[in-house]
Amino acid sequence: MEKIHVINSLLILLISVGHTSSYAQSSSMDASKKALIAHQFEQWQQGSANFFDILAEDVVWIVAGHSPVSGVYHGKKAFMEQSVLPITSQLKTRIEPTLVSLTADESYVWLHWKGTATAVDGRDYRNNYCWKLEVKDGLITSAIAFLDTYELTLLMNKKQNAMNSAIEETKEYMGNRKRVYRPRATVK
Repeated sequence: MEKIHVINSLLILLISVGHTSSYAQSSSMDASKKALIAHQFEQWQQGSANFFDILAEDVVWIVAGHSPVSGVYHGKKAFMEQSVLPITSQLKTRIEPTLVSLTADESYVWLHWKGTATAVDGRDYRNNYCWKLEVKDGLITSAIAFLDTYELTLLMNKKQNAMNSAIEETKEYMGNRKRVYRPRATVK
C-alpha cells in the first residue's frame, strides 16, 4: 500500500513540475511579447521608429466604434493607406505618444496610451487609445483599437466641415439661391 502512495506522490510531483514549467514558459513568452511592444513604443516616442513597423503584412486591424476610419482592415498596406494616412494627413505635427499602461496575458498585449498633436487647422488633437494586440513571431498579427471616436471624427471631418462652410458662403455666387415661392397674380 505504501508503494502506491509513493507512486501517486511521484505522479503528482511530476504533473506539478510539468504544469509549473509550462506556466513559466508561458509567462516568459508573455514577457517577451510585452517587451517587444514596450521597446517599439519607446522607439516611436523618441521618433526613431514607427510603431507600425512591427505589423505583420497580413495583419487584421480593427478600429472600433463609429468614425470615418472605423472598420476592419485586412493587411498592413490597407490599414496604413485607408486608416493611418487619412488621420495623419489631418495633422500638422506627428502624434506624441505617452504610455499609460502596458499589460500582457497568455494571448494578448494590452497597450494603453495617450496621443497629442496639432491638427492642420491649429486645433489640439488629444485622444486616448487602448490597443489589444496579438503578437506572433515578433510581429503584431491582429489588433483591436479602442479610442475616443468622437475626437477622431472631429479631426477627420474638419476638411468636410470647412468645405461645407465655404459652399454655404458662396451659394449666392454659384446660382444656388433659395427660391421663394410667390404665387402668380391671376389675370381676370
